[in-house]
Amino acid sequence: MWQKSLSFECSMQTNISLYDNFYQLFHQIKYSHRFGKNQSLMTIPALLLAIIFFMLSGIHFSWALGGTWGFETALPTTEDGKRVLNPKKIDSAIVGAGLLFFGMFYLIKTDHISLGLPEWVLVVAGWLIPSIFLLRAIGDFKYVGFFKKVSTTDFAKNDSRFFSPLCAGIALVGFILELI
Repeated sequence: MWQKSLSFECSMQTNISLYDNFYQLFHQIKYSHRFGKNQSLMTIPALLLAIIFFMLSGIHFSWALGGTWGFETALPTTEDGKRVLNPKKIDSAIVGAGLLFFGMFYLIKTDHISLGLPEWVLVVAGWLIPSIFLLRAIGDFKYVGFFKKVSTTDFAKNDSRFFSPLCAGIALVGFILELI
């Protein structure tokens, strides 16, 4: 009798372990579209993008609430100092909300947030976000981006040093996350 219960326990343990293995395999297949085989390797860059987007969102929300830190140097100007853009507070709030959603997207991609979004939304957003930042890095060929003509203003110097490389980096990491 004692041997029968021992063999029963062993067979139950084997069944549980097989179930666990199938569950883990199913979970890997179900979520393999997120980052393919290198999910743990891709989690760190995705979380880095989320942090960057949350920080940029915070800056834009600060401007929407009347903050002035960095505002003047973040707007392109002509060579004689006139602003090319004159955003309102609501414009800063809209950009802040967009950046917040971009950060949330990368938390969804790393399974830190689960919203049950359709697969096509994840695929489209996964390509759209880095595309937006690639276009921003390329610029308008006059005031903004790597190929700008006006390069002597404070904004142009900051754009060449910080803004455009940041956008190019975001685009590069975003595209890599989608390709791997």
